[in-house]
Amino acid sequence: MQKLIFLLLLPVTLFGGWVAENFLGGTWNPAGLVNETILSYRISFADKNSFVFSEAHLDLGAFISIFPTGCLFAGRIKFSPLIFLDVGFAAGAHTCWEFYAFPDGTTTYSENVRDRMSPGSEIIPYISPFWIVKLKFGPLILYNSLFLERFFYRKLWYYWYPELMVRDDWIFYWNSCMLLELSPEFLLMLKGHLQKSYDTADTRYHIGPGVRFNVFDGNTWLIATIEYHFKEVNFSGLKLSAGLETSFSW
Repeated sequence: MQKLIFLLLLPVTLFGGWVAENFLGGTWNPAGLVNETILSYRISFADKNSFVFSEAHLDLGAFISIFPTGCLFAGRIKFSPLIFLDVGFAAGAHTCWEFYAFPDGTTTYSENVRDRMSPGSEIIPYISPFWIVKLKFGPLILYNSLFLERFFYRKLWYYWYPELMVRDDWIFYWNSCMLLELSPEFLLMLKGHLQKSYDTADTRYHIGPGVRFNVFDGNTWLIATIEYHFKEVNFSGLKLSAGLETSFSW
């Protein structure tokens, strides 16, 4: 029996190492820069003899996102048992240094409303489970992710990052991206996003094309999109976005 277990585990390579991902991006309208960093210790248990398990790993680390009104920081775990599937969970806090709370019943947000208020600051705990499915058919790549977020704060407030009015129920994010690989260094994209706050029913949806091409080296990508927002609290119409995405390991 011991020999049988050893033979079953033999194709699996167990090792660990640090991996990091960083994204710096911004939008033309409304303006705002975001920097997201993920730092993880990766434990690999890949089976190089099996395509489905060839990239199996477990990431243990931290996530931080900094934007104009605050930041998110959290511990993060991501499990990737199959080449096309990631599941994970993050828990941490939203530190907000420009915080606006609103009376119950507020359904819209504008610069005029904000200018009549005095901003405060808050630290709000949150949790976020997520799932990611990735498929590739020749030059066509399909990427779908589902994120849930829950902030534990009773008052109604405006969350700058997804541009939603929220309270203490779940926020739903569904992101879908179809990529056409014209070359290993250049891809065309069609992106769609749905974001919804369940306690306020505030919803936004946007869709549009984009490009993704490699710059500097094989680990750095420039991304540019133009998307139309069908419904949003603070902005409607076309939004131009661009960002620089890089990853490395050691």
